[in-house]
Amino acid sequence: MNALSKPVVVDPLICAALAALTDLVPSYASADLKLKQRVCNAMQAELDFVQCSLDQDRRIGECVYQAGWHNAVLRLALAGMRELLN
Repeated sequence: MNALSKPVVVDPLICAALAALTDLVPSYASADLKLKQRVCNAMQAELDFVQCSLDQDRRIGECVYQAGWHNAVLRLALAGMRELLN
């Protein structure tokens, strides 16, 4: 089994970040599979950090959590954009 055939864990943050990335960089939709895998790996590497931050936001309150969610999505999309530029 090669790295590109691994099952993908569906995380709502990753899905939202991929949607944002596709909106911000439309050419991402037609990128080759290896590049898309690198982008997903970059987002996955950042995921634990943003989830920890979101957990803290949730304890503070719903309004802070909602703002934190959008920040987390954009942080993940940015990690993907960095990988696209490399």
